[in-house]
Amino acid sequence: RWSSLHLARVLTGLVVALVPPEAPLLVAGDDTTERRSGANVYGVGCHRDPVRSSQTVLTYCFGHKWVVLAILVKPAFSSRPWALPVLCLLCRSKKEDEARRRRHRTLEDLMLLGLWLFQRWVRRREILFVGDGAYGSVRLENDARRMGIHVVELRADPAGWMPWNYRTALAKVAPSCYRTALAKVAPS
Repeated sequence: RWSSLHLARVLTGLVVALVPPEAPLLVAGDDTTERRSGANVYGVGCHRDPVRSSQTVLTYCFGHKWVVLAILVKPAFSSRPWALPVLCLLCRSKKEDEARRRRHRTLEDLMLLGLWLFQRWVRRREILFVGDGAYGSVRLENDARRMGIHVVELRADPAGWMPWNYRTALAKVAPSCYRTALAKVAPS
């Protein structure tokens, strides 16, 4: 039998090898909805569709909701960093968890589980986590700090896209040792 967590651990090791040892690992976390329907699809739930929803109209879709952790790396041939996904966790609906008599895990719970696994797999590396507003809770930040992970706040962008700039994001939050290490990774 294969294990998705074993695959994620191997993939994480391969991607971490691309980042210089003295540089901190920049990890982005987000959730995504994948439309799936059918009688025999495991884990399907009714989730809010962020793409089709607006401030006035909420749209729901049937499918999977995945919590994804990606490592930000900057290839030599690119001017911008790439987010390489290494870990995906399925967020089950509350209704399905109640039917199977399991404890329901929220998006925040799954992100903390993903960060905990990631931190175990890359023990002696500094980790900086970036997430959107769904992961901007005090609980996530406190639990991440206890694990030794620094949370970098991501500002909201009205256009829905923000060009990632290592120096701007970390200059406000990270201590000088991270800025120095990051200067080696992302020279201006």
